[in-house]
Amino acid sequence: MQDAKKLQIVCFENPFPANYGGVIDVFYRIQALHALGIEITLHCFVTDRSEVKPELQALCKAVHLYPKERKFWQLFSQYPLSVVSRFHLNLVNELLATDAPILIEGLQSSFFATLPAFRDRKLFLRLHNLESVYYEGLANSETKLLKRFLYRLEAKKYRKFETHLQRFASIFTISKRETLEVSKVANAFYLPPFHGNATCTSAAGLGGFALYHGDLRLSDNKRAALFLFDVFSEMPQHKLVVAASDIPESIKQQAKRFSNVSVIETQSQAELYDLIRSAQMNVMLSFQPSGTKLKAINALYMGRHCLVNENMIDDLELMKLCVFCEDKRAFVREIDRYFSIPFEPQHRTELLSTLLSDRAGAERLISEIFKSKLTEASPDCYRERS
Repeated sequence: MQDAKKLQIVCFENPFPANYGGVIDVFYRIQALHALGIEITLHCFVTDRSEVKPELQALCKAVHLYPKERKFWQLFSQYPLSVVSRFHLNLVNELLATDAPILIEGLQSSFFATLPAFRDRKLFLRLHNLESVYYEGLANSETKLLKRFLYRLEAKKYRKFETHLQRFASIFTISKRETLEVSKVANAFYLPPFHGNATCTSAAGLGGFALYHGDLRLSDNKRAALFLFDVFSEMPQHKLVVAASDIPESIKQQAKRFSNVSVIETQSQAELYDLIRSAQMNVMLSFQPSGTKLKAINALYMGRHCLVNENMIDDLELMKLCVFCEDKRAFVREIDRYFSIPFEPQHRTELLSTLLSDRAGAERLISEIFKSKLTEASPDCYRERS
């Protein structure tokens, strides 16, 4: 019997429970790699997600946790705070104890890779964002001056740190736009988000409300929610539901100004998914480009009509499954229109089965990391696409 291929994964966070965008992508990638026989040793930086759940342990040979420590002096480091706070000597020793290739989840997890000891190691990067662009976008959406300054400082430091991208054997980007940028300096491949959806479960017919969901601790999502309050203020006949596991008081107070807007603090993923399936439409927008968002993928797999702006999805084939709205006027017009159009999921089901596949994504990773051959069943979307 052939020995299992071994892979070490270094992650910015404990990926389970998989309850927000970044860790959803990581967890279902681990699940897909495990299903294909890869033996995974997982290393995670944690703050409060310090319990290794059985669901994660079952997919890995071992899971090692390291404290993510933020100190005041780190603000004066030449490295981004989110990078320098993710370093531990025990991680270095564990990684050097085996010659297995290393997949790094997020540039923020890669500080160890700058050490001379890793100069000759096979290092691969899953780029979750071009962090300099991401933090600049956060700064643009932030209303508090101190946070805006700190985000801009982080963006500036990342612009310098991103020169390390050329260090990796291959980089797997989550955005087609970022693939083009990274390809200028490194070996880059577009790899859509992993999401855990096996089949499209969108319901036919009509729903009774529009849904916006997201992590409202993030300034970009707060800004999107406030934008939608303004949109729905012009359509009192239509109901908007804003759902999140933690809703800031400022959003709750703003929502009270509108009789057709309500907020729901979801207690579980199952409750959120029920809302996605029940809604007549999922209305989604972002003020910063960072590839196809996982909440858009979940809405496509589970929900009815999906209304988005250009920053939500950057894959043109996926965009064909959505209603594109470029500004407030377009959102008002299309929301009003689609509230009365019954949804038919057949066309979407057929396209999603070829455009997005966790198994095909895992096969692409294995092919590149271990230089094995893609199976014939892998959809063309994971090969080079123009």
